[in-house]
Formats: sequence, structure tokens, C-alpha cells
Amino acid sequence: MVDIAEEDVGDRIELRVVGNNFVPHGHRVSAYITSKFKLRQYASGHTWGHLDEEGKDFYYKEFLKIYTWQPGKEEQFKSTWNLYCQQLYKKLLHKWRKKIHPPTHVPTNVWAAWQIVWSGVKWKKKSEVATNNRNSEVAGTGTGVTKHTAGSRSIIEHTLKLEAELKRKINCWEVFRITHRHKDGTFVDARSQALDDNMTTRISEISEATTDGEEPHTPSQDAINDIYYEVVGGMKKRCIYGLGSQAKVVFPHATSASTGRVRPSSSCVEIQELRAENADLKTRVTELEEKMREFMARFVLSQTLVPPSAFPDFSSPIIDSDETQAP
Repeated sequence: MVDIAEEDVGDRIELRVVGNNFVPHGHRVSAYITSKFKLRQYASGHTWGHLDEEGKDFYYKEFLKIYTWQPGKEEQFKSTWNLYCQQLYKKLLHKWRKKIHPPTHVPTNVWAAWQIVWSGVKWKKKSEVATNNRNSEVAGTGTGVTKHTAGSRSIIEHTLKLEAELKRKINCWEVFRITHRHKDGTFVDARSQALDDNMTTRISEISEATTDGEEPHTPSQDAINDIYYEVVGGMKKRCIYGLGSQAKVVFPHATSASTGRVRPSSSCVEIQELRAENADLKTRVTELEEKMREFMARFVLSQTLVPPSAFPDFSSPIIDSDETQAP
């Protein structure tokens, strides 16, 4: 096992973990890890999970040559490194498997060992299932495969960059918009466009003034996050659509729970209460308007049915009662 003292930092770059991502420059960290996989290969390493401890220790030592953890965060640091390796190793070997000939830096005996596993019936079935899952239209036929415009940078990196520019925290809807729209403002697919339309409608409903003359209610950032969670349908397969690694930052309890459910937050309760209050006020206003219309109808009707004789005649001169007395 690798044993490096925390004090021995030297010129190494200290990384912190946000969600399941290294920051800063997580995309550069990914590139560095991938480059080290090309230095040495092992026969047991047809997948990261099957790679023996000798191989994993070698790659970890290479990683620690330029990166280190924050004080007291070694366990979290290594766990995140392992997650990176699982994803990046899988991606690299998928690329290599498409080649007719093995990469020049992969030893012949290692490549032969991998080929035995990859050519097996069990592996081919799993590969076929994975391919179908990647190509599935999760939002329905015609919506296309899920896409984004985040590029090689994680959504967490995009979030931190925008927050630094705006000098404030941003909500899930803002994160979604910056990672699912092209430069011309159009969305990457029909699903993302539909989600944005739904969010616009929901936020407009919440923002409506409850009574005449009252200022519109502006939902808090937490409230918008809760609306987003509801609109996308919560967590599915330990993921929340459109958020990537940022989901663990915004909804840590939801993404770590085995059921994939999240307890309603105070802001979510606030939204429900405002909706109920708004509906009650609208009902009361409608009732008052109906009563006013009935009153006006009765008033107009009373003016047309009362005969003129029922009103005093002010056209005749008023005679003093003393003038009518006999002399």
C-alpha cells in the first residue's frame, strides 16, 4: 500500500473534493490519470475492478507525484481517485478494444490475456446491453440520446466557474441551461427544451402576485432547486438528469440514499404552502366578485321597479304650517 506522509507536500498540487470531483481543474486531473495508464499494463487489468493491487498502487504512486490531499482528507482523496480511475480506465480500454492491432505500448502477453476475456460470451452480452443503454432514448421515442455541451470539464467545474463570474451561488436550472444549450441559445435536444419550458411555467406560477397590488414572490435558490428535482422526476439510477456530478453537491441525501428519494426540504414545503395560499386567495376573490355582481344586479333592479309616487315630490313649494291656520 502507498504510504506518504501528509507533511510531504513539496511542490505537489493540493486538490479538494467537491461532490465526486477533484477541483481545481478536474479535466486536467483526468488527462494526467489517463496518461499514466499508458505507462504500464497488467494481465489482470481487463477492467479496473479486476486489476490487482500491484497495478493500482503503481498508478496511485504516479498520481501522488504531482497531486496531494487536503489535511485530514486522504481517505476521501483516494476514494475519489478510485472513482476517476474506474471511469477513465473503462473509457480508455473501450477505445483500445476497437483497434485491430494492440497499441504499441501494451505488451503482447497482456493484450492476449485481455482478448480471452473480451471474446467470451458473457463479456459480449454485457457489452451489448451497455451499448443499448447508452443509445436508449430515456425521455421517449424521438427525443434522441441524452446530450450536453459540458465537454471535457465536469458540470461541477462549469458551476464553480459561473459562480466565480457572478459572485453568487447558482441554482440547478442555471446549471442545466449553461450545460445543455448551444452558443446560439438552442437546446441540445427535445428533452432539454421540454424541461426548460416546464421550469419556466412552474417558476412563473410561483412568482405570480397573490393579490392585487402585491409584489410578485421570487422563489429562493433552494426553492428553484426543489422545483427542478420535481420536474426531472427525481433521481433515477443514482443520477439526476442534467446535473451530473453537481447533483451530489445540491442533493447529497438524495444521491446517497438507496431508495433514491429525498425528504421535502423547508423550501419545498414553503412552495406548497404558497400554492395553497394563492389558490385560497383566488377562490375568495372569485366569491367576492360574484357577490358584488349579485348586489349590483339587485340594486339596478330596485331602481327600475319602484314607482315614482314612492319618492317625495320636491317640485311643489313647501308651505309653512303656520300659514295654513285659520285667522
